[in-house]
Amino acid sequence: LRRMASRGKGLRVREASIRDALQTMLELAQVGLYVRPLSATAYLTAKKLGNDYLAILTSSEYREPQRLRARGGYTLLQKLILKALEERRGEWLTAYEVWKLVGGSWSLRGVYKALSSLERRGAVVTDYKASGLRKTRVYTIAAST
Repeated sequence: LRRMASRGKGLRVREASIRDALQTMLELAQVGLYVRPLSATAYLTAKKLGNDYLAILTSSEYREPQRLRARGGYTLLQKLILKALEERRGEWLTAYEVWKLVGGSWSLRGVYKALSSLERRGAVVTDYKASGLRKTRVYTIAAST
């Protein structure tokens, strides 16, 4: 344990704790937090130390394993988007409206990326809706989906 200038503390973590952190990563993922192994180790350590400790978690956006994409599978978010668009077939929705329909802990940026990927794959089509001087991109499910 080492006290830093910011009154924070540094801890040396044993290898066994790192292995435990991999299980913690899976538990955090189940509630929508996709963290890196180092962040899971920090979270696990802070949890063991008690309520007076804070762990800073860093993550990257969730990505499905490449082997699923190679077989043509969709990510969970893409499946939710397709389901939402299917339920509103014939309507043109903004990414924000799709995001509201999908709900959950997804970010608006993640929905934009998933819609872009679905467009490249031909599962959704886009158009623009004029609102005064402003153009807004809108999405609908492709006819063949």
